[in-house]
Amino acid sequence: MTNCVARRFNPKHILGLDLDKSLVDRALRKLNTAKSKRAVKEEHESTTANGVEDEVVSDNIKKGKEAEEVEDDEENKSDQQSRYPANVDFRHVDFLEAKTLPDERYDVILWYV
Repeated sequence: MTNCVARRFNPKHILGLDLDKSLVDRALRKLNTAKSKRAVKEEHESTTANGVEDEVVSDNIKKGKEAEEVEDDEENKSDQQSRYPANVDFRHVDFLEAKTLPDERYDVILWYV
């Protein structure tokens, strides 16, 4: 569920907590796979981006966008694209035994049974 929320809503950070260590381990494996795929994709994009970047800039100039607008558009796009999977963490917490969550503040807590 945590990965789905992270991909769909693109939060700055999301933490998945679970009592079952095997589920946390499985989620961490999936997360590491996603990070590896992201690294390969970014490497591929960086090697092919030079020619494409010039075309995008010239297209924006043709559309009448100012340089500052183009930079803002690119910055917003890269912020949103770059979050997942770097915005996700998973942690095993036996909160039934500990009776409290880790000493952190949360905006939203989803309880899935």
